[in-house]
Amino acid sequence: MLKKSIQKQYLVQHWENLETQFDRFCEERDAEALHQFRVATKKIHSLLKLQCVLEEGKSGLSEFKDVREIFKHAGKIREAQLHLANMEALQIKDASIKSTLQETITYQTAKFELKRRWYSQLIESSLSKIKDQLVPLDDELAESFLFHHLRAVGKNCHRVYFLGTLHESRKSIKTIQHLSEIFPEFQVNWGYLEFLQGKIGAWHDLHRTYLYIYNHGASVKNSTLIRNAQQDLVQEIKGLIRKFEAEIKKVAVVEQD
Repeated sequence: MLKKSIQKQYLVQHWENLETQFDRFCEERDAEALHQFRVATKKIHSLLKLQCVLEEGKSGLSEFKDVREIFKHAGKIREAQLHLANMEALQIKDASIKSTLQETITYQTAKFELKRRWYSQLIESSLSKIKDQLVPLDDELAESFLFHHLRAVGKNCHRVYFLGTLHESRKSIKTIQHLSEIFPEFQVNWGYLEFLQGKIGAWHDLHRTYLYIYNHGASVKNSTLIRNAQQDLVQEIKGLIRKFEAEIKKVAVVEQD
């Protein structure tokens, strides 16, 4: 059985990091702290999804809803930061769009700081409620949850229109990576999966940036710069997913053991 104590240890570890990064961002406006706050939130969410599936809806997901709302607010700031970073990397010089993005960051950050006390209370009150929802889980069922996500990635990769499912594939990979912390016996080619999800993440960020600048009147030249960068990533991703079948076959051997 996947003991409640192991899950609790995972939950508390990442919850403490969530609180630390939340405070650091509010005090220092540090972009990396904001990113790590969102990473910690995703790791906790992965555990609660596992609980929800295996316990037929009984999990702390409903108690985590308030924290997810803070996560979404942080996402407005993070996405604007990523757009600026992508524009800088591709040397896109559009003063108007950059100014709008900086205004978004300034406004949403100030709004986030104004809500700091309220957000802190929500974070603190949610933890004890979620702890009470944790229950021991069957090892085999929990492991099958990870294999389900792994197979979903493989299935999505072989779709004719696979680009539409790339982001979902990345979320499945991240779920597997997160929960591997409490399933050390679950072994795959982590280097390969990390490289794949990294490329998908970069593609998705560029896609979001393209949509943003396109909707804010970017020139054809600047839009094309992003589209070309996206296409380069698509070719890399295609090369990586051709190897996926071999990787999942290796995992199947572990599953039978």
